[in-house]
Amino acid sequence: MSSTWLTGAYSEPGRYKREYTHLRQSGEVIGAVVRTRKDVRPLFVSVGYHISLQDSIEIVLRCCGRYRLPEPLRSAHSLARKRAD
Repeated sequence: MSSTWLTGAYSEPGRYKREYTHLRQSGEVIGAVVRTRKDVRPLFVSVGYHISLQDSIEIVLRCCGRYRLPEPLRSAHSLARKRAD
């Protein structure tokens, strides 16, 4: 099983929720670095199949409630940890 990381050059986004900067690789925008809550580490967001980067950012932000991570991802991670125990 292989894994890939979304990497590239970026500037740190502002400290507030919804602020973001573009993630670039070889000059091309390949994603965004998005602040999902005030003063927390940002998330790296990329486009999906037939979805724009802006729509991807909006979906991630709408799925973030009280936590830094989007709720579907948080729930899946939590269930996976419980299964591993």
